[in-house]
Parts: sequence; structure tokens; C-alpha cells
Amino acid sequence: MPKEIRTVAGVIRALGGLHAVAKLTRRGPTAVHNWKALRRFSAPTYWLLTEALTERGFTASPKLWSMQQTAKKKSTAEAPADLAA
Repeated sequence: MPKEIRTVAGVIRALGGLHAVAKLTRRGPTAVHNWKALRRFSAPTYWLLTEALTERGFTASPKLWSMQQTAKKKSTAEAPADLAA
């Protein structure tokens, strides 16, 4: 089971540090430092960083990228009859 990382600093550490994340994202170290200070990543880095985390056995909440998770959808069996098709 993947280990969940709950902070931007934790993600940066798990991926090898500031310079490693800068290289991975093709951004400068200043950008990575700013993400750490702001406690959120730039949204365009979401797929790249979450894939790198998965490869290392980690996960992180989309909230670290200022994204909201969707609510779980109801199954068709629970949907109103006019919507179930």
C-alpha cells in the first residue's frame, strides 16, 4: 500500500530534494522553493509529480496542487430512474 505524503515539503523530500524536483519539473530551484513556501504546487505539475511519487511507492492529495477531489459518484442502482440509463 502506498504511503501518503501530506505536505509539499514531504513530497519534495520523497522525490530527492529541491534540485531533483526542479530538474524533474524543468523549473528552477526558486520555483520549487516558492512551492514549498506557499505550501502548494503549480497545478501543471500534478501528473508529473504524482507519477514520480507512485513510482517510489507514495501518494499525495490533489489538495497540494489546490485541486478539489470529486465526491464519490453514486452507482447506477442508486441513481434516480430518469438518470439511470
